[in-house]
Amino acid sequence: MRLQVSSILLVAAALSFSSCATRIQGLTKSADFTYPNVKSGKLVVGGVTSVNGDVDYRKGMSLSNALKTQIVEEREDLSVTHAGMVAKSLGKEAYASILSSIENEGSLSPAQVEMLSAKIQGRRFLVFSKIENDQTNQNRRQIDKTDSNGNATGESEMVSSTSRSVDVSFLVYDLMKKEIAWSGTVNKRDTKESKFSVKKDSGLVSLVKAIKGTEERSTEDLYPYPEAPGQQPLLVRAFRGFAENLPEED
Repeated sequence: MRLQVSSILLVAAALSFSSCATRIQGLTKSADFTYPNVKSGKLVVGGVTSVNGDVDYRKGMSLSNALKTQIVEEREDLSVTHAGMVAKSLGKEAYASILSSIENEGSLSPAQVEMLSAKIQGRRFLVFSKIENDQTNQNRRQIDKTDSNGNATGESEMVSSTSRSVDVSFLVYDLMKKEIAWSGTVNKRDTKESKFSVKKDSGLVSLVKAIKGTEERSTEDLYPYPEAPGQQPLLVRAFRGFAENLPEED
């Protein structure tokens, strides 16, 4: 049986703490996750995993450092410790088991929370992050050009685009209360576009090509898709989105 969010959780789905902060999907927050408690209790990054299981120890530590960096840059008033401290406190095998539970179950068992509470000293709030979705899509659309009066010019433009969207969940444990203090998901998206002029053959040119049997170039050759936006920049934006939603001083 997984540790359940306590009855004191305040549910505020798809809301953020301020109008300028990144929107959080499925946000839950306990009454104890306040600025004074986070300020005095301090934060420690537990680790970063992926639903696809493609984040190994080395990459996980690198992403954990990126998460810590974004929290520190966004919130200089808060003390944040790197995941290496957690790994060292637990030992390699126990730490791997913790990350496996986050990756496969989405939460920790009561026994695991008890262990973390006993092993991690001087840090009250433990932050985990998981890449829930990383999806790439391609699209191609043709746009007819118009003049300043809105009249068609007879020319058109092909726009080939590649978009990438990531969903990153965050789970914060209160090691003093031994319960979930905060949870939610951040979505970030980016798109790259390539634009090409569409050349239209005249009737005569088309006829000559047909007679000669000239091989036409494929659409992909003529209007190739750009490379997908990188995963790392999107994850960094998601990490910053989490940091933007940490409680602030009244």
